Amino acid sequence: MHASIDHSNAEYEIPSWEECAKMLEELPELQFPDRIKTLEYLMRNPSPWIRQRALRIGAAIIPEKQLLEYLRNGKDDVLRNMGLEILKKRGSNILSFALELLKDKEADVVLQAILLLDHMKDPRALESLRQMLHHSNPNIVQSAIVALGNIGDKRVMQDIIMFLNSDPWLQTAAIQALGNLHSHSSITHLKKFLTDMLLGPLAVESIARIGGMSAFRILVHYLHEYNQQIDTEYILNLIAHVLEGIPKKPQFHAWKHFYKSISVYLNAESESLRNSTARCLLSLGPGPQDKKALHILIEINPTDFPHSCFSNRKDIFPALLQMKGTAQNWGFHLLERYPHSIPTSKLAKILVSLKLADIPDTLIKALLKIKSPQITSALLTFYLNTAQHNRHVLIPVLQIHKASLSKLISRDKKLETSMKIILEAILGKSSESISKQISELTPEKVITVLPQIISYKQVLRKLPWKEWLHQKP
Repeated sequence: MHASIDHSNAEYEIPSWEECAKMLEELPELQFPDRIKTLEYLMRNPSPWIRQRALRIGAAIIPEKQLLEYLRNGKDDVLRNMGLEILKKRGSNILSFALELLKDKEADVVLQAILLLDHMKDPRALESLRQMLHHSNPNIVQSAIVALGNIGDKRVMQDIIMFLNSDPWLQTAAIQALGNLHSHSSITHLKKFLTDMLLGPLAVESIARIGGMSAFRILVHYLHEYNQQIDTEYILNLIAHVLEGIPKKPQFHAWKHFYKSISVYLNAESESLRNSTARCLLSLGPGPQDKKALHILIEINPTDFPHSCFSNRKDIFPALLQMKGTAQNWGFHLLERYPHSIPTSKLAKILVSLKLADIPDTLIKALLKIKSPQITSALLTFYLNTAQHNRHVLIPVLQIHKASLSKLISRDKKLETSMKIILEAILGKSSESISKQISELTPEKVITVLPQIISYKQVLRKLPWKEWLHQKP
């Protein structure tokens, strides 16, 4: 019944959500041509849910010939966009079709094809897109530059560099593309635009995306040289991003001037500026502002762990682990990520001192990676200090240290017999031995042991249940 609507005219009323939902229900009952017309009509609805449903169905049933007609439709932006979005949903299956469209006589169709290839980011389109750099239409050239940058193949760097001397429209695309290529050798070319009022901010961003020590040096110099003319908050955020991505980070002592000059921003009113400054300072290694920077990050990001600025800060792990709340949780995250970065003697002391209401998964994952017998005694103390209802999560960790822990238990005269039995069961001692020891306990002790070995079925089967029931029903 909806197929009678004249879809050839774009000047008609936008369908309501209810009407469109009903159309989607009735779609399977329609003839194929009417289904296509209905999908075209559904695309007029502003609801993302309706549009996405229509696009998914269209991607499954609309032939390429019809989609090409949509792309050629210069009078109806909705249908043209519909064609492009459906092709995007078909993924790499339509690569050949997209490459063929690059040869089309209509510039608008070629442009749509480049946008499609840009979305696909398929390296097989590299050479075809390269040829588009010589097209007479500047819009097509601009889109091709951006698409090549997004594919990310550094072989096209020289092709893109030549557009840095072109008009601003193409310069902008080239600067953006070079940043996406992540080629350190292109930083020299981008550096020339730092003082350009129009292109400078874009060049700074591209240099930051490339990253590395060269980018860090340039951005620090840029911050100092043009401090009064630039957005300090934005630049420091980029510098923090670059610093966090450098594997072997520059150290505080080599960048004292930079460290000191940005430390004042720890007191800035802007939360974002304080955050970026704290990330920079912590990334530079041990320094006098560590404590303040750490508190700022905790205050601003209590739930988000900014692990990148701590990746080179093995010195800060122990302090975090001995703090409370967010800081301690961050310490557990770092310990999981770098489990061997803390001397086992220091880790043992920390474990003994830990008093946790709940044991986080990050700590368990970290301890599972640390197999040194030097922490065995500390692990046992940590287990005993943990609330009974939480101890079960530590069982896999204890089992890793089976040999050293078994020796420790046998020598520990202060350990209660009932706890010794529980630990021996965890460490895999024979069910006969464990059940015999339990049967020798007083009824009061038996009651404390059984809940903690409830998962050890072999032990439970060998216990003298009938005898206990007879003695104390």
